Amino acid sequence: MSNNEENLDTPELISGGKRPHVRTYANVPAFYVGDSVYYTQSNGVRDGPFLVATAPSNGTCTLCYSNGRPYQNNARINVGLLEAN
Repeated sequence: MSNNEENLDTPELISGGKRPHVRTYANVPAFYVGDSVYYTQSNGVRDGPFLVATAPSNGTCTLCYSNGRPYQNNARINVGLLEAN
């Protein structure tokens, strides 16, 4: 029997005596790259639909048209102003 086979029966210990667990994300993104969204401008006008061009980071992302052309020269848009299509 090799050492690798012997180790299969030996449980691994987690430091500190804690049980292993999966941590949840602090902020689950509301949108993902490629999602179709509408953008509500500050004056209340709803514009779109657009595609999410970059992954949301720090509450903002960039948008593009369906042909891939950037919206407003890749301006960062607050995800709170976006609505799923």
